[in-house]
Amino acid sequence: MPFFNSLITRSVLGGVLLLFSIIAMNAGHQWSRDLQGSASVWQTKLEVLTDDLGKLSQLAMNYKDNAPRDFVSYERDLAVFYGQFQRQLEALDNDYRMLNQVSNDLNANLLFQWFNQSESPANAALALQSNVVQSWNIFRSDLNETLGDPAQPRLEWGAEQILAREDALFQQAANLSNQVITAGQWIEERNQNFNDTMLVLVAVYVLISFATFLLFVIRPVVRTAKACMQVADGQYGLSVDVTGSGETRQLQEAFNELSARAALMLDLVGQLSRTGNITDKLNTILNHSQNALGVNWVGFVELSDDGALLSKSVPADIDRDWKHRRVSLNKSLGKQLTSIGQDQWLDISNLAEMALKHHDERFLRELHKHTDATHVMGYGFTCPRQHRFVLLFTTRLESGFSQHQQELMRALARLMVNAVIDGMDNEPSSPAATTHKISTGSSASHDETVVDLSADIDALQARS
Repeated sequence: MPFFNSLITRSVLGGVLLLFSIIAMNAGHQWSRDLQGSASVWQTKLEVLTDDLGKLSQLAMNYKDNAPRDFVSYERDLAVFYGQFQRQLEALDNDYRMLNQVSNDLNANLLFQWFNQSESPANAALALQSNVVQSWNIFRSDLNETLGDPAQPRLEWGAEQILAREDALFQQAANLSNQVITAGQWIEERNQNFNDTMLVLVAVYVLISFATFLLFVIRPVVRTAKACMQVADGQYGLSVDVTGSGETRQLQEAFNELSARAALMLDLVGQLSRTGNITDKLNTILNHSQNALGVNWVGFVELSDDGALLSKSVPADIDRDWKHRRVSLNKSLGKQLTSIGQDQWLDISNLAEMALKHHDERFLRELHKHTDATHVMGYGFTCPRQHRFVLLFTTRLESGFSQHQQELMRALARLMVNAVIDGMDNEPSSPAATTHKISTGSSASHDETVVDLSADIDALQARS
C-alpha cells in the first residue's frame, strides 16, 4: 500500500495538522492580545500626554503671572521654575517617544499587518500621530531658540510661547485621542472576528475529521462486519461497496474477493457435478469464473504426436468463428504446449507481443484477435488412457491474472479438469471422448462416470 494511503499515516498527518492548527490558533490569539494591549497602551499614553500638556501650560501660566521684576527674583526663579520647565518638557518628550514606540509595536504585529489596510482607522491614526509628533518637535526646536542660553534663559518669553501654542497642542492631542479611540474600536472588532474565525475553523476541522473517520473507517467496518455475518449465514458471493480508505478499503476488497471465491467454489462444486458434455462443462467454468477470476475465454486443447488441436471453446460465438484450430508442434506455442506435463501450467503473460513476434503462427494471431487477451494460462492433464490435454484460460484485464486469481485458479484446476473428463462421456463424436470411454471401460451397464471430488474439495477448503 502506498505510504500516504495508510490509515495510520493519514491519522498521524491529521493529528499533526490539528496540532498545528491549535498552535496557530494560540499564536494568533497571542498576537490578538498583544495587538489589543498595544491599542490600550496607545490610548493610555495619549491620556498621559494630555495631562502633561496641561501641567506644562499651568507652569507657563504661573510663571507669566508671577514673573520677576528684578535681578534677584530672576535668579531665584531661574533655580526653581527653569528646572520645573525642563523636567516637564522632558516628560512630554518621553510621552511623544512612547507614542512612536506604540506605533512601532503595532506595525511589528503580524496580525496588525494583516488587518491594516490603506483606508483603515488605524492607518489614519498613525498618519495623524506622525504629524502631531512632527509638530511637537518643531515646537521644541522653536522653544529652545526662544529660551536661548541655558545659563540665562529667557523664561518669560518661553512661557509666552508655550501659552501661545497651548491651544494648538491641546487640539492636536484631542484629535489624535479621538482617532486612536476609533482605531482601538476597529482593532477590537477585527480581533474578535479573527478569534471567532480561528475557533470556527478549528471546530469545523475537528467535525470534518470526525465525519471522515465515521464515513471512511467506522461505517465501512460496520457494513463489512454485517456482510460477514450474512455470508456466515449462507449468502455466499455477497459483496459490499468499496467506500473505505486505506486499510478499511483493503478489508472490503479482501472480503469481496473472499466472498467471490467462496461462491465460485461452491457454485463450481454444485454445477460441475451435473451431467453434461464438454461444452456444458466449459460454459459452467466460464460463467462462474468471469467475476472472480476475470476469465473471458476457456479452450480445450487435445495434444497428439501430430500437433495440438483446439477441440472445444467457449463462448460459442468465438468457437464458431475460429478457423485455424491446429497448432504445429514445431512452432513456438506448440513446443510450449507439448512441454507441459501432468498438473503443470502454461503461462503467457503478454499474448500481443508473442503473437506479433511469432507472426507465422495463425493460432496465436486468431487467439489474440478473438479474445483480445492480455494473459493466457493453461493447465495440462491426462485422461486415464494417458492422452494429454490442456485447458486454456484467457483474460483481457490490463494487468492480467492477479496473484490471487492465479492461486485460486490453481486450486480449482483439478476440480475443473475432473468435470471436463466427466463430460467426455457425453461426447460420442469426440476423439477425446472415444479414447476416454475405451480407457474407462464404459459399457451399457454404466450410464455415467462418477468422479470423486472429495479430495479436491478438502484441498480447496484448506487453501481458502
